[in-house]
Amino acid sequence: MREIPSILIKWFIIIRSRYIVGVDLYTGNIFSQPAIQLPADTYFENFTYSCADTAIYGLARKNYYSTYYDSLLQMTMTVFDSATSRLSKIDPNTGE
Repeated sequence: MREIPSILIKWFIIIRSRYIVGVDLYTGNIFSQPAIQLPADTYFENFTYSCADTAIYGLARKNYYSTYYDSLLQMTMTVFDSATSRLSKIDPNTGE
């Protein structure tokens, strides 16, 4: 028979305030809420928790934009240029 864990955590990322929040699904209480230490304009997404080393792994994505002047519209435009994604690791206790 499989044992039911005493704690079950669901992790959420609050993008604008740059926090990772762990919520205990049994009680609804916040288990952990450290600030994420990421470079500016970087998004941490597609993440999962590893029971083996108690870390959260995901992709750190940074978008790059180009600005150009459109002579037909007579205005400056910013358009998406490219993006980079890197495998990243966050300690859910410290946010580092």
